[in-house]
Amino acid sequence: MEKYVLLSNGNIKVTLQVSLARQSGRTRIFDASETHMDEKVVAAFARARRWQRLIDEGKYSSSIDLARNLGVDGSYVARIMRLNWVSPRIVRSFIKGTAPRGVSIGALVQPLPASWEEQEKKFGYPET
Repeated sequence: MEKYVLLSNGNIKVTLQVSLARQSGRTRIFDASETHMDEKVVAAFARARRWQRLIDEGKYSSSIDLARNLGVDGSYVARIMRLNWVSPRIVRSFIKGTAPRGVSIGALVQPLPASWEEQEKKFGYPET
């Protein structure tokens, strides 16, 4: 919410509600009311889905086979594929740009609780 006040000396005082968040290793200032889609996280969700589909369709026998074909480290493929088990509510919030500030790709690829409700609780999503 923006607030403008005309001061007695003729200056204008502008008050903005902002939030600070670390993104890509840097601290950034965001308008607290603004939505912001983190393209890197959304792309990682899409990559995880695509890789899982390739394995499910039998194009690759395993994540190790896929990693070898892509020319990347197997542990990277395994971490990204963990995104397939993230709560749909969390995924939607990243696509909409409404994910809580501070929830990073690094946190999402760590081992998470199997329960979607527990995942949401861990990342500060309000109960529904």
